[in-house]
Amino acid sequence: MFYEGIRIERGLTSIVSDHLSVRWYVGYDLHGPLPDHPASPASGIALASRYCASSSSGSYSCREQKGVWYRRKADFLASSTDPDSSPMKRTDSKGSHLGYYTHYVVDGGKARIILNALVTPFEVTENAPMLDLLWRTSFRWTIGPQQVTGDTAYGITENIAAVERAGIRAYVPLTGAGKPRPYFGEEEFTYDPEQDLYRCPAGEILSPKTFRAARNQVIYETEPGTCNSCSMRAQCTDNETGRQLLRHRDERYVDRVKSYRGTFAHEKALRKRQVWVEPLFGEAKGWHGLRTFRLRRLKKVNIEALLIACGQNIKRLVVAGERRPRKMAQAAVLRPPDPLSRCRSHLSRLI
Repeated sequence: MFYEGIRIERGLTSIVSDHLSVRWYVGYDLHGPLPDHPASPASGIALASRYCASSSSGSYSCREQKGVWYRRKADFLASSTDPDSSPMKRTDSKGSHLGYYTHYVVDGGKARIILNALVTPFEVTENAPMLDLLWRTSFRWTIGPQQVTGDTAYGITENIAAVERAGIRAYVPLTGAGKPRPYFGEEEFTYDPEQDLYRCPAGEILSPKTFRAARNQVIYETEPGTCNSCSMRAQCTDNETGRQLLRHRDERYVDRVKSYRGTFAHEKALRKRQVWVEPLFGEAKGWHGLRTFRLRRLKKVNIEALLIACGQNIKRLVVAGERRPRKMAQAAVLRPPDPLSRCRSHLSRLI
């Protein structure tokens, strides 16, 4: 559909209704109903993700529940035409729509070559595929990135710790950094790594009390009754037992990323991501149909997203002209396949 110039979904519906081969490729049964309109996708060396719509209709069927303590709409409802898509809320419209998340891995150079693309269901959190995308891209194109830039959604402790342990600098804005709070934030407390304790703005000590194995966190608390007589209690907490702090076992890597804030390299990386990476999603949605997937099911929407990314890379290859890619990863992505590579084994047998 990408190469046939179909720009609207109703045009695709008319093609599917007339061609059995296209009906099979898109994923509709021979006698199955066709939707009146398709659904939409979300899409993230720079990482980014955006919302994109699915090609399924808005009809649902019951789905087996995963648990009764936490219920999402996707846990008990499934689309009858695209079960892999999930109901998601969009900021520009009311209600929920079926869709996916689309992630891009983009080279940090001016050419903005897309090194990898992945589509995931809405049930998969936006930050979960980051490490798999990073390691696969590094292995596939045999590159050793020196820094990784992403938005706030990727800035969880597990991702930051894994990236920093690999010797790669994580330039990601942390969640809640710089936002006003009704009480003292964690940055207002001073941590002593040698004694493993916190000191609050009033000078009191918070020592480790409990360890949460499920989340790999340590709970730091003051001694009973300490916060009751504190003059800064109204600015610190309203908890009857006093102030508590949670610290991840790998929080030292988060502290390292906090030290990057304000540096020239950190601010430059975030600016480059906004100017070089974010427009790729606008281009894909506005010109290449990424706003609404034409195909259905997870495997096929991944194929469609990869085709769109290839089209964007080809456009950059044409624009580059005589300049040519400067990095090995860019050249590897844009290099045409060897026409004799597929016949080499047969030629050797003949010889």
